[in-house]
Amino acid sequence: MRIAMKEIYVNLTELLKELRGMRTRVLYDSSVVKDLFIFQYIIPTFSGRDVYIVIYSDAIYYRFCRRAEHLMFADSSMAKLLDDINIIKIGHSDEIDFGKLYAFIEHSTPREEFVALMETLKGLDKKSVLILYSSVAYIMSMLDEKEALRLLTESYGILPRDITLFGFKHLKTQTRIDYYISDLYDVLMTIKRDESSFDYSTYVFEAECQLSDVCYKAGRLKVENGRLIQV
Repeated sequence: MRIAMKEIYVNLTELLKELRGMRTRVLYDSSVVKDLFIFQYIIPTFSGRDVYIVIYSDAIYYRFCRRAEHLMFADSSMAKLLDDINIIKIGHSDEIDFGKLYAFIEHSTPREEFVALMETLKGLDKKSVLILYSSVAYIMSMLDEKEALRLLTESYGILPRDITLFGFKHLKTQTRIDYYISDLYDVLMTIKRDESSFDYSTYVFEAECQLSDVCYKAGRLKVENGRLIQV
């Protein structure tokens, strides 16, 4: 049966509202677009809830802050939203530039870091929104594959059942473990450059899953003057 185009192409903000209470894996090919998606869409859409973001390493946190300062803090309303988010940081320093430090996990062995992170996450409220800005695969890649898969399966099982989860991973750095991780999500979303366009600032997003209320949705985005807009 042919599906009407109007049933496929959707507003990104409205799609995010449909993903409330689901676990969404986001694959991307541009780290700038990834940050814009988080800053301009996920955080504002779920601003009425407790939003937590996991960031692995001081270097990645530095880049996250620089992007936020460059892209978002010129907008006072957006700056307020960023100051309300809860940071879960894994690194050597517990210093943060904005937001609220919910938990700090000092660098140790990969297994100890992972266990400490899971202990932190399992205490979140089921109405929370959790953003895995830094994929847990960073930690998993340093463990034996069998142990990594066992810990992954256990960890996604202890998260609150109805939590809204967004896990991010670059398309070009996927490993075999990442494919197992994708199976633990309800929805797979891809945001990548539109190869059919001569404009390198145009992207397409696609979301698909087995749930009847989401199925397959798509749309087009454009980076313009530091903003990610739908076209």
